[in-house]
Formats: sequence, structure tokens, C-alpha cells
Amino acid sequence: MNSNLAQGLYSLEHSFSAILKLWEEIIGLENVTTSSDILAKYGRSCGTRDLIPKAILKPASQEQVQQLVEIANHYGIALFPISCGKNWGYGSTVASSADNVILDLSRMNRILEVNTDLAYAIVEPGVTQQQLFEYLEQNKIPLTFDVTGSTTQASLVGNLLERGSGPSRYADHFLNSASMNVVLADGTLLKTGFGHFGDSQTAQVYRWGLGPYLDGIFTQSNFGIVTQCSIWLLPKPENFSLLIASFNSDSAMTQAIDRLRRLKLKGMIPNAIHIANDLRVISVLQNFPFDSSESSTHLSDIERTTLQKKWKVSSWNLLSSLEGTPAQIRADAKVITAELRDLCSIQIYSENLIAFMERYPILAKVVGQRDFKTKLSILRLMKGVPSDNAIRGVYWRKRYMPSSIGDPIRDQCGVMWCSPIVPMRQQEVSQFIKSLREICAAHQLDTNVSVTLLTERACCCTIGILFDRENHEEELRAKDCYRALLQTMTSLGFPPYRLGSDASTFLDLYPTENDPFWKVCSMIKSALDPRHILSPGKYGIA
Repeated sequence: MNSNLAQGLYSLEHSFSAILKLWEEIIGLENVTTSSDILAKYGRSCGTRDLIPKAILKPASQEQVQQLVEIANHYGIALFPISCGKNWGYGSTVASSADNVILDLSRMNRILEVNTDLAYAIVEPGVTQQQLFEYLEQNKIPLTFDVTGSTTQASLVGNLLERGSGPSRYADHFLNSASMNVVLADGTLLKTGFGHFGDSQTAQVYRWGLGPYLDGIFTQSNFGIVTQCSIWLLPKPENFSLLIASFNSDSAMTQAIDRLRRLKLKGMIPNAIHIANDLRVISVLQNFPFDSSESSTHLSDIERTTLQKKWKVSSWNLLSSLEGTPAQIRADAKVITAELRDLCSIQIYSENLIAFMERYPILAKVVGQRDFKTKLSILRLMKGVPSDNAIRGVYWRKRYMPSSIGDPIRDQCGVMWCSPIVPMRQQEVSQFIKSLREICAAHQLDTNVSVTLLTERACCCTIGILFDRENHEEELRAKDCYRALLQTMTSLGFPPYRLGSDASTFLDLYPTENDPFWKVCSMIKSALDPRHILSPGKYGIA
């Protein structure tokens, strides 16, 4: 602690306004906010709960974070760190408990290093997908990275810390990272992995370091504030083809799961395989047909079929990609087609073919390729080009569409994601889909889901519970549906891989009192943050 700060701390009266003055001296008056309008904005989410914070702090450096935290710790002020706050459907910028000060790290947006030989980037929490993409493009660096299907303005570090994923062979973002800088609750700076060896040349390339592996405890937790992390990059593929398959029934899709597992175990499809149901795709193309639907709450089977035909969408729609030499892609495509062709229709589009369709759209229509623009956007996303296309899906239940979309919180969109992990076997995936459909029907909500094969053994299933936040009755049904899904999926042995910031929606389902796992989490919390100032209550950790 520097002497000036120490003197200020110990002479300060115990008033929040005086503490704000101390913070203003560190980061500037303009970066400490107590305006009611701005506090209200940070206190809104796309879920069913709003919570107004006490203030907003926007530091610009790791050193400033240390000083802000040191003051908060001394006076017992709760801080809730966010990276960019764009994790819509999981809590956005809303804290896990009342009376928090939001620590907004979006001004910490430096790309500290890009190593082209070893293919990694060191970034701060405010660095967005779009920012890193533009940096690589502008500097003609022949590398790319795994992107999420979220917004272009999503934080790379924020998604990594929630163990998010994307479409490439680096789909597991946390797994493909190394060496964090973490500010602890007393202001101490911890460097993980080999990072604490001052002259280490391997901190960014070998994630485990020496001794106990600590990085994992700072994901989905409230043990520290990550201010820097390295992410691993990928060479831009020289040859790239888009794999699309269409399944006309739940039965056909679930039968394919066992075959896809075998193909992944053999290493034939190293990239993630994304299987979206009809509504996951259609919701990006239009909103709910309020004017023509028999019910104002959900679609009938006939109406779903009509929309499938309108948009040329199947019950289940598989997307993945193949890379390698042209000969490798042809050989892999042949094996994959032989394995799946009795269950679905398969199309494989080379990058050159999609580019040709883009140049000659009339010819594309003649040969029946009317949706080449969709294929082009999918291909770009899989190659590491961030996109805002998927945001359109959370507007599904909006009766009146705004002139411009892109801010679901401003537009009162409702979305909560329920994300069970299901073993990659036909039996378990069938059980998951059957239960999901029953629960959504009971709550008069459309089934909106994707099943993503991230690894060789597990499916990450994301259920979109979409509603209009301006409709109170609809909001209540959505909340009840979310709870029912969490409870049922956990009872089936499919707990979620991720939860939102509102612990009240799940804490009674996952009690922490008698479970040794949560007891150990509480012990770690008490050791690293004895005053419990960092994100109190996040993931139920107290």
C-alpha cells in the first residue's frame, strides 16, 4: 500500500460518500458514477430480476484495480466485477446480491501481446471479440481465434471465466488459455502458472505451471478479479468446408449422436458440432407470429411445420466444419456421409463454392441455393469472424420490433439460458429432449434448444427461455419454467455447466450447507476474501 493511500484510508470517516472521493482520486471523477439513470441501466438484466447497485467504478489499469479493491476491503464494501457485461441471459451487469458497487473493467481493453510464432494473445478483460479480430486483420496476422455466437462486443476474458465455448477445435475457451493475473481481495496481485517466475518464457504456452494448479478456482467463482489472461490462437485454415446436415425428427437426430461420438473419438471431426432445433434457427429469422398464431403464447405443431417450410429449416440442423488439405476434407466428408446419410440429408460446401454463390446470386438461386447468405455468415463465424446475427433470436417474443436491434436490455427482451451437460449417447440425449419438450409444453413456451458436441463425450445443451419482459404473466411462466428445467435436468443427472448471477433462482436446488464440495469453496473464499467483499453470493459461494 502506498503511503498516501494508507494515510487516506486510516483518517477517513466511515461514510460512503467519503469512500467515493477516495476512489475518484484514483480513477478520476468521470469514472465513478452514482447517477440514478446509469445505476438503473446497470441494474437491469434480461432475466426476471433487477438490482440497482450503489455505484459504478471504471478503472483503466491493473494497478487501479488493486487500489480500488484495497479501499473496498478496508471498509467492507462489496464489489461485483464485470468484464463488458454482455453475458445476456446469465445476469448481464446485475450483481449477485444487494448493495454492491459494480467494478466495470471494460476500460481495461489493451491487447498486451500477440505472439505469431507461438499463437497466443495476452488480453485484458475489456478486450472484445471484435477488437481482437480487427487487430489480427489490420496487422495482417495469419491467426484466428474461437468466437462465441454472442455479440461482437462480448469480452474474451469474461466468456472464458464462465467457461464458455464456440465452434472450432478450441471450442473450450478456458481449456485453451494459460497464465492469469488475479487481484485478490486485499489488493495482492497473484500470477498463476509459470507467470510468477519473473523471467519465465513459458507462462503463455504451458498452462499447468509448477505445483498446484490455481487457475480453475478463479472461473465461475468469487475468489479474485482476473485482470489479464493469455488465450491461444489458431492458424487461419488454408482449406475450409462447411458441413450441414438436416434431421426431420427427434429420433433421427438422437440416433446420429452415437455415430457422431464415434467419429469424434476417431478424430474425424475435431471442431465442435452444433445441432440446433427448428426454433433456435427460426427465432433468428423472425419474431413470433402473433397475428396468425392460434395461441399468443406458443406455436402449435402445424405452425412450426409451416415455419420450417417457409425458412427451409428442419426439425434439427447440424453445423460443423472440416479443415485440412483438399484430399483430407474429401476423405473425411466421404466417411461422415457414409455414416449419417440414412438418417439425414448432408451438404458440404467449400469456401470457394460459397464465395462463388456470393458473387453470382442468380446462379445460386437457379440451382436451389437461395440461403447462401446464411451459409456465408455461418462459415465466417466458424472461421473466427464475430457476428451480431444471433442476437436477433432473443427478440422472438417481442410484439413490436424496435427500429434497430442489438441492445436486448434496452428493448426489454427476456432470455434465460439453462445449460445442462448430457452424456453423448442416444439414450441420454433422447431422455433430455423428451423431458425438455414436456416441461416447455407445460409452461406454454416454445422449445428453443441447441445440442453442441464440444468434446468426444459430452453434449453442452443450451435451452433458450425467451419471453417479453414487458409482459408480467409471461415473465412468471418463464421463471417457473427455468426452475422446473433446472430441477428436472439435475434429477436426471444432467446438471447445468453454468448459472446466472441470481443465486436465488438455484440456491435451494443446489444447497451448500452439507455438500463437501461447497464447504471447500467456502473455506477457499474465507481464506482469500475473509471480509467477503468480492461478488458475495455468486454461484451461492458465501
